[in-house]
This record gives sequence, C-alpha cells and structure tokens, in this order.
Amino acid sequence: MRRIFILWVILFLPSIFFAQVENIQWTRIESPKSDLSFAVPPNFLIDNEDGEYRAIAFHDEAMMRVSIQETGSAKARIKEMRQFPPRNADVKVSRFTLGDFIGDFYIDEKDEGFMMSIYVASSKAFYTITASSKHPKNPVVDNFLYSIRLDNRISIASLKTSSIILEALKKKDAAKVKAKYDLANKEKLEDNTKYSRPLIILRKPRASYTDSARQSAVQGTVKLKVLFRANGEVGDITVMSKLGQGLDDSAVNVARKIKFLPAESDGKLVDAIRFIEYSFTIY
Repeated sequence: MRRIFILWVILFLPSIFFAQVENIQWTRIESPKSDLSFAVPPNFLIDNEDGEYRAIAFHDEAMMRVSIQETGSAKARIKEMRQFPPRNADVKVSRFTLGDFIGDFYIDEKDEGFMMSIYVASSKAFYTITASSKHPKNPVVDNFLYSIRLDNRISIASLKTSSIILEALKKKDAAKVKAKYDLANKEKLEDNTKYSRPLIILRKPRASYTDSARQSAVQGTVKLKVLFRANGEVGDITVMSKLGQGLDDSAVNVARKIKFLPAESDGKLVDAIRFIEYSFTIY
C-alpha cells in the first residue's frame, strides 16, 4: 500500500519535497525537453548512446535507472506494450494519464525484494524508470520515487558520459565460446551476494532470427546464465533453456558482446553471474 501511495504522490503532487537519506546530497536532473525530472544519490553515472540518455545510480543495495529517448512515437509504443501482459503473474500493473503523459507502473513486491518499472510517454519522449532493492522497504528507493516530478534543474543532455562507462565500452568482445548446456536445472539460482555496486549492463545487443527458425515459426525465449568477470569481459555462458533452429547460438553469440560495468564488493571488482533472456517473436 505504501508504494501505491507513492504513485499518487508522483502523479498528483509533483511539487512535494523529498527527504534526504542519511544526510547525503542528492542531485536533481531533468530531461532534455524539461518535461520530467528526478533526483539521484551521489556517484551516479551518465551514459549517452545515439541520443538516448541514461542515468544510473546505486546506494545502500538499491539500484535506480532512468532512460530517456526523444521520439514522437512514444505513446504508440506504450499502447503496443499494453497488448502483452507481464510474464510474471505476481506483477501488479497500474495505468495513468496526466496531461501530456500516459504511462504504466509495473510493481513486483515480495519479502525478498522489490522491483518497479515505470514506462512513461509524452509527445516529446519515451521514459523508462526502474528501481529495485533486495530490501522491500528501502528508503533510498522511496526517496528516488518521491523525487520524480516536473521541474527545472540540471539537464541530462548537458552531462557527459561517465569516463568509467566509456572505458567499459572499449572492451573487446569475448572470443567465440562453445556454450554449455544445463537444461535439467529449471530453477533460477539467484545471486544473493551483497555488492557495494551491482553489475550494470550497459549494452545488450539484440539476437537475430535464423531463416530456419522463421520458416518453422519457432517462437519463445532462450535463457542464459552468463559469467561477467571482474576484468570487464564476458566469461562462461550456459544455456538454461533452448529453442533450437540456431536461435540458441544466435543468443550466445550476442551475449558475448554485452558491455557492462563489473560488480564491486567492498570497493573491489568481482565476478558476478546474471541470468539473461532473449525472446524471439514472429509478428
């Protein structure tokens, strides 16, 4: 119920002041078109890929991410997304319309953690806002959500891509690997390690359909378990569910090209495992 209240605050009380957490200084950032702003804790990262702006922040085991794409077809994209229900039946979905904005909230709140995704569209841009924490009642997440509002502060378009991200993008793609298969293990073994900075995926290339799969109308999801090494390189890749017709190889080949920031534990770069999914759908 508390997060539902926060949604109402975001929508109808955009001028509310949010409280500082642990006396740290948060920075308010606005979109290039000045129609949406948010606040992030210190040491946030900025990424710019062909006009798509991203802000990434993490604090006290909370992860916050905002993506901004300037496009005139954002509302059509929201309406298209609404044709596909969430895969997880436990996810609560709420829709809203406010002035020039339309959007959807996706909330997955359990005892073992919290995840919220907010998709917002205006006539100017498409926004993807995510916040997650292993603690269901993390004040950092609440602070971030309370901060979302219309305002004018620092434009994200005026900020340069963080140097640490530029270095990560220069990493060479992993060599072609012969993927392992572990189809008997149906459960996802979640990584419960407490990181001072979580693994951050920067670029995830799309997997391509194969001609044989398209001709056979094969659809579904390939699930991979990927080792992301502390040195910034992709390590072992294990196929957890397969589709055949070359789609598994297609997923593995692009997974090795993922660009990321390694996880940190107590300030030291460490290996981390993440489960990655590639969905193949014929429209």
